Amino acid sequence: MIMPFAAVVLAAQMVVSVADKVPDLKFEPNCRAAARADISKSGQTAETCMRDETDARDQLGKQWARFRSDDREHCTTLATTGGNASYVELLTCLEMAQAARNNAPDAGTTGTGSPRN
Repeated sequence: MIMPFAAVVLAAQMVVSVADKVPDLKFEPNCRAAARADISKSGQTAETCMRDETDARDQLGKQWARFRSDDREHCTTLATTGGNASYVELLTCLEMAQAARNNAPDAGTTGTGSPRN
């Protein structure tokens, strides 16, 4: 079945708009649960967790477009797996993916960064 042109354009716009926007994550339940369990014995309260998540969300809002779309998709999946949602994890994943790509040897060097002879 061939889709009408308008439907194809609309579908493409929906995909682009979702990929170009920081996802809406519900992190509050995780912060409350982590504070109750105090898994890391860090003494982090639900309020400090929520502040960290909000700060990470704000930072992502400013930097979202500079991350590759495939990294955004992959990291969003990781940051929401298992019902846990975290902007801190999403931001960390994106920064690590970007750093790994920036530090990867290019085609003109060996694995040590030395030029090939």
